[in-house]
Amino acid sequence: MASQDPRLIRLVAARYRQMQGLATMADAFWLLLTAAGFFLISEEWHALPFGVVLAVYLWSRMTWMKRRIQRHYAERFGRTGSPDFRQNLGLMFNMVIAYNQILRDLFHAPDPVRVSMMAAGLCGYPLWIGIRDFSYRSHWLLLVVAGLGVSIQIPWVPPGSDAGFAWARDANLAVGLALFVVGALDHQLLVRALGGRARADAMEDVRS
Repeated sequence: MASQDPRLIRLVAARYRQMQGLATMADAFWLLLTAAGFFLISEEWHALPFGVVLAVYLWSRMTWMKRRIQRHYAERFGRTGSPDFRQNLGLMFNMVIAYNQILRDLFHAPDPVRVSMMAAGLCGYPLWIGIRDFSYRSHWLLLVVAGLGVSIQIPWVPPGSDAGFAWARDANLAVGLALFVVGALDHQLLVRALGGRARADAMEDVRS
């Protein structure tokens, strides 16, 4: 059983905050909302109410949503240790995708440079996680596949803002969906490994 696997217990003890998959799933919504904006915005004035939606999401993600997720894990698994910093992966990947347009339009970077930078920005972190915590968290390689898939399309994106927006839309959607699935699988792994307060307290003893 997974709960009797000492390697898994040590992994969860070391990566407990990183494996709180509900937070990762919440981060993915930034990418999915951005993709939805590309689909829904057809007039310039549409950008204003959609910007309000993004601002509300970001505020809630950094305040009550963050506290609610932390409380969920604390109530389900008991002691959770002291809080630590956790980056918003959805926002980070979204900025990487947006940077492609800057490289193309402002710096006129050649396609190989942009493909390399996009692949590094989108695939580097999940590749490290998938290799470091293999095989328990090999599902992070799904993000590598998504990142490579959108990166290699760059040379075939024709000039013009419409084509660039279509690529950015599809990139946010693909990476957002992959991040959401990865978060769900991390959460499932955490629940399978701990299962309740008794196991969580045992994990806390390992961490200390």
